[in-house]
Amino acid sequence: MTTDPLLPPMPSSASRPTTKNLLLYHKLSLLTKPNAKTLAVGCRIHDLIDYLDEKPHQHLTGLNLAGHGTVHSITYKNNNVSILDGSPAHLVPPTQYDTILLPNSLPEHYDAQQLLADLEPWTHPRTKLIIAHQNNLWEPLLKKSHNAWVSPQDVKTLCELTQWEVFKTDGCSLIPARLLFADLINQWVAPCLPPLQQFAISFCRKKSPRKAEMISIIIPVRNEAGNIPFTLDKIPNLNRPTEVLFVEGNSKDNTWQALLNLPPTHKGRDLHILKQPGIGKGDAVRHGFAHAQGDLLIILDGDLTMPPEELPKYVRALEDGITDFANGSRLVYTMEKTAMQTANLIANKAFGLAFSSVLKQPIKDTLCGTKCLWKEDYEEIACNRSYFGNLDPFGDFDLLLGASHLNLKILDIPIHYKERIYGETNIQRWKHGVLLAKMLWLAARKLQFHSSRPLDKYPQS
Repeated sequence: MTTDPLLPPMPSSASRPTTKNLLLYHKLSLLTKPNAKTLAVGCRIHDLIDYLDEKPHQHLTGLNLAGHGTVHSITYKNNNVSILDGSPAHLVPPTQYDTILLPNSLPEHYDAQQLLADLEPWTHPRTKLIIAHQNNLWEPLLKKSHNAWVSPQDVKTLCELTQWEVFKTDGCSLIPARLLFADLINQWVAPCLPPLQQFAISFCRKKSPRKAEMISIIIPVRNEAGNIPFTLDKIPNLNRPTEVLFVEGNSKDNTWQALLNLPPTHKGRDLHILKQPGIGKGDAVRHGFAHAQGDLLIILDGDLTMPPEELPKYVRALEDGITDFANGSRLVYTMEKTAMQTANLIANKAFGLAFSSVLKQPIKDTLCGTKCLWKEDYEEIACNRSYFGNLDPFGDFDLLLGASHLNLKILDIPIHYKERIYGETNIQRWKHGVLLAKMLWLAARKLQFHSSRPLDKYPQS
């Protein structure tokens, strides 16, 4: 067997993987979070472990369904890996995992529904399950037997029967062979042809209700002096301990003085005023999040074009376990006459369609300022911010792209969009439009057209 110096050596007991499986394994390795607890489940699991080992994990475990109840440990380059042999129903899980990968395991298992049910003790309420299976269209070309034809709808049904929710789908590979231009086609063409990709990948989560212990509302304000006196009265009672953090951004009017005139508390809510250290709304949001004490974080634009009275919708969506990330959408209900210019409306709709294609989740309005997420998810997004860089001055894409990268479910919350009652928008249509296009390209490169390892870099099968 030839080896690649970039990869850890394959265990001698592992069967040689085929090219098509190598492409899938590398794709799955890109989808796992660094420093997470990861479990890979299947009948030929050693090969996938090689690719998962490219990044460090808190716990990296392989569950070999074809085994007979043994446990052994293998030290790889980045991780000490445990390999468990046998069914998850008959083994004691060493921990509860953040991510569970099933690489084409469902059609190989006698009872796929039971397999998903047996994995329950291995999960916690925020576990993400990633299921890969072969596209039915490829079955006649790659298999002699046509007994197991698993479709995305079959996966969705099996998940629903075992209390999982499929919230995102992706794919992998169009040319599963070492042919001329195969790498270029797999990287640049395959992502544009989801129905033809060799593997379908389903992302699953649990609907796990939880109650926020404290809610932090971060309000970036720049040149919003006339809105400050009305803001607090418009924020409804969220029935949780709540703090409000105003982050002032180098205003040219008397916004800072208006903030200084606020009382330290309002209707039982603690108030904090901060000056952002840099420029741009994104910097203000990050500064506010850094000082927030709540475990549920909400961004509310200081221009009050999104009625604060609608904030309970966001809180319910997360506390009821319906989503991991609530994103406001201004493009559902009829908006007030001058709330958004026609050119901006067209651009927002176009960017929504484009980002939905890249994120593999429907996002209708990428620039609505009101968003809601759990603090622990934000902290993970912040830790992985270098993956996308600091191109985004708005903060919306920093959060949306980061949430997608961490396999969080993103859900639009329809809101009513109002006209400004004070001041002018801080958006510069053409300058910021060009910047949005750059961020769209960055997102596509990192999430949709992210480079797969060239086939000649894989060990020969």
